Amino acid sequence: MELGIDSFNIQNLDKAIELFRFSLCISLQTLHSSHIDISKSCDWLGRTYNKKGEYDKAVEYYKRSLKVKLEQLEPDHYDIYSLYHNLGLVYDCKEEYDKAIECYDKSLKIKLDKLGHDHPEVATSYNNLGLVYRRKGEYEKTIEYYEKSLKIRLDKLGLDHLDVATSYNNLGYVYKEKREYDKAIEYYEKSLNVKLGKLGPDHPKVATSYNNLGRVYKKKREYDKAIEYYEKSLEIRLSKLESGHRKYDKSIECYNNSLKIDLNNLGPNHPDITALYNDLGFVYKKKGEYDKAIECFEKALKINKVIFGDLDENIEECCWNLGLAFKEVGEKKMASKYFEESWKIFSVISGEWNERTSIRKIRRLLKNAKYKIKKFINRVEEKVDLFLLEYF
Repeated sequence: MELGIDSFNIQNLDKAIELFRFSLCISLQTLHSSHIDISKSCDWLGRTYNKKGEYDKAVEYYKRSLKVKLEQLEPDHYDIYSLYHNLGLVYDCKEEYDKAIECYDKSLKIKLDKLGHDHPEVATSYNNLGLVYRRKGEYEKTIEYYEKSLKIRLDKLGLDHLDVATSYNNLGYVYKEKREYDKAIEYYEKSLNVKLGKLGPDHPKVATSYNNLGRVYKKKREYDKAIEYYEKSLEIRLSKLESGHRKYDKSIECYNNSLKIDLNNLGPNHPDITALYNDLGFVYKKKGEYDKAIECFEKALKINKVIFGDLDENIEECCWNLGLAFKEVGEKKMASKYFEESWKIFSVISGEWNERTSIRKIRRLLKNAKYKIKKFINRVEEKVDLFLLEYF
């Protein structure tokens, strides 16, 4: 068992599964099937399969463990509510939200009886329930549970605890989804202030808060503010990527609503960076600053090709965004080039007759037809004008 735990801790999951299964077989041969040691092996197998993303296997072993523990332990034992909690996590990952809620509710009931109504573990259960209801789109229930979790954390952990920052962030997210953007900003700013106080101004979690604020201001169409926060987030993430690997002589210069960065000095490529470039490009496009939008989309495309290769949905999205941006500045050949590349990638990934692929084909045909009709009308108008000048 100990060797399996060691393998689990160093992320050697296949080896861990092999060792835990061996331990389980030995236990089944030497002990009766309801012995508590059987449940321990099943617990670890459930955890390991969950970490591997093999959720059906994780559920199978968690249930086997739970069956033993319900027979051997008191119904309000820590291991019981912990297992219900773990099952809830797996069902959440499987997107079986009603089952996740059922398990979280059982875990919560035991915690309330055993620990009391104001224990931090109870706050965790409320938070998890809020998360599942958020995924279901039931935002009022989400807010109810998030607020219960926040109240306990404020009372028991204090104003400046990082779990409090997490609660503020979660409430900010759900209010953003409800399109109550001012409330979302209020909670995101509270989360940011806690993180700044506890983690300092250059922590990746601070970068995440800046990015979240940028997204809300983008939704509000306050594009200058959105760019301001996106740039702060990007600057932190780039500096962290640099310091985490090797030092470069580089400069990051932010001015007005523009970001000038020498990609040769960035260090390792990272999907978070491309996501930020895409967000910045989208905001610049909304502002009508298409050259800056194109610059950001091209940077995102370049990094994505390094990370994912030429045939990936991230590449397809970048090409589509570039096509839209070039179309806005009247560069039809470039727009056509990127739309064509986007369509080809999408066809390979999703199949030529996939519904979305077909929709894009139709859109493109309509755009081409619209362009040809407009061109024909312009020619007719020119001929009419010449006719009028000649005869009238």
